[in-house]
Formats: sequence, C-alpha cells, structure tokens
Amino acid sequence: QLDTLHYRRAMERFKASLSNTTREFKQFNDKMNVASTSRFTQGLKSLQSGFIGIQGPLGGISTRISAFSSLMNSGVGAVGAFAAGVVVAGYGIYKFGQQMLQAGVATQKFIQMFQAVTGKVAESEASLRKVTQIARLTGQTIESLAPSFARFNIAAKDTGLSGKEITREFTVLAQAAGKLQLPAEQSEGIFRALEQMLSKGTVQAEELRGQLGDRLPGAFNIAARAMGVTTQELNKMMKAGEVITVDFLPKFISELQKTLNIDPSKPIKNYTA
Repeated sequence: QLDTLHYRRAMERFKASLSNTTREFKQFNDKMNVASTSRFTQGLKSLQSGFIGIQGPLGGISTRISAFSSLMNSGVGAVGAFAAGVVVAGYGIYKFGQQMLQAGVATQKFIQMFQAVTGKVAESEASLRKVTQIARLTGQTIESLAPSFARFNIAAKDTGLSGKEITREFTVLAQAAGKLQLPAEQSEGIFRALEQMLSKGTVQAEELRGQLGDRLPGAFNIAARAMGVTTQELNKMMKAGEVITVDFLPKFISELQKTLNIDPSKPIKNYTA
C-alpha cells in the first residue's frame, strides 16, 4: 500500500511539474521555434520526474512520458497536438482522451508489442524504458530500435542468456551502429542477422559473412579474434556446426566493443538515425 505522506508529496511534485509544463506549452504555442521545443521537452522531463515517486497504477506513466519526450524529439506527430495531448494526459491521470495522438499511438504500440513478448504489463513498461534509454545513449530512434529489441528478446528466449546480457549485447550493437553512423535500415539488418543466429543456435557463414558482414564492416575478422582463431579456422568451425551462438555472441560483443572503442557510459550522436 502507498504511504500516505509519500503519495501526497509525490502528487505535489507532479502538480508543480505539470504547472511548469503547461506554461512551457503556452510559450511554445506562442513562439513555435526550436528554443521553445527544447524548453517543452525539458518540461516533459520535469513532468516525468514528478511521477517517479508514485508507485502502483500511476507508476508506469513516468515511462510513457519519457518515451513521449524522445518521440517528440524525433518528430513523431504534430507538435502542437502532441503537446496538448500530454497536458490532457496529466490532468486525466493516465487517460489520454478521445483523440490519441501519433506519439501516444506509437508508445502504446510498443507497450503492446513488448507485452506480447514478456506477457506482463510491468515487464513491457520496463522494456520500453530500456529502449528509451538505449535510444538516447546510442543516437538511434525508439521507432527503429523497439521492434528490433522485441525480436532480439524473442530470439534469445530459452537460450540461457540473462535479461541483463541480452540488453547489454543489444546496446553494444546499437552503439556500434551509431558510432559508424549507419542508417536505420542497416542497423536493423545487423539485429536481424544476430536474431537468426540466436534462433538457429549455431553461427553460419550465411549470417556472419553475408548479412552481418555486409552491414557491419570487419565483422568476420572481429568474430575470428573473438573466438581466438584465424578466419580460415573459423570457416571450418562454422561448416562443422561448432560455433554455438550463446558462446559466440558475448565474445563477439566484447571484441566489437574493444575494436570500436565503445564507452558504454558515453552517448553517441548519430546523424543518420
């Protein structure tokens, strides 16, 4: 049960944040420029923080507002309508009204997609939160990452990889794509190649040399170094079905991170996403 005092204070923070957000929305409508957009986005972040202290049925709205903020920056939906919808969401407390906005529709679609994977609302909210964080860290968009993250989790299910390992591997792949300034469709191709490896259970030349190698420069050499063998030896191992994906993937991800000098703590600016 909610602690009454804790709940009251959290709601007071939310009301104060909502007041600031509403004011920034009005200023945005008045000026309609980049600076106003930035201030409104900051208002969303403040609004999000106001919900963090609230548990129970209202807790998930922090995740949704966070995703809304990222979708706002990526240009999903009409800006004015989106902003109005967020204000309505705050006053309605988790009810977004009759006119679902494009950003709201996208967020709800992702929630439902992750729920189909996890089977639980709380876990789907957590998955959306992870994708939002990965998007901000890697310079990718939520729209491009969410479907790939869902498929990646499905492919990795029952492989023995932990949720933490799956998220780490996906994040490093997204960071690599961002650092190499790969377009969204090329990044998606990288994820699909790894998804197929996970689904098949073994690494085959078709995915490693073809699908992955065509999209991620140097992938085959990175794979050989990760396994501690030459490229010729790696070819023989793949033909014999000796490269098991769950053993290969963590080694490949670590070598990729080392090769591209990826710092997990530093955000990457992607100009092509």
